[in-house]
Amino acid sequence: MNSSPRLRKMLLYYSAQINIVKCNYEKQINEVWVGKKVHKKNGTSQADEVSNDFAKLSMEKQQIN
Repeated sequence: MNSSPRLRKMLLYYSAQINIVKCNYEKQINEVWVGKKVHKKNGTSQADEVSNDFAKLSMEKQQIN
């Protein structure tokens, strides 16, 4: 596959970001089982926010591909 160095860098960057978010998401899931942490201002849990971030990054990665 002949891809530009810029494209390769972007793919590496986004796959690294997705792995980071995925690890954070798994960590948050473990914390949720202990006791659900809910933000008082908007009523969403940290795990919900992490899963939303993961979904956004997944969509960005699909757009690059």
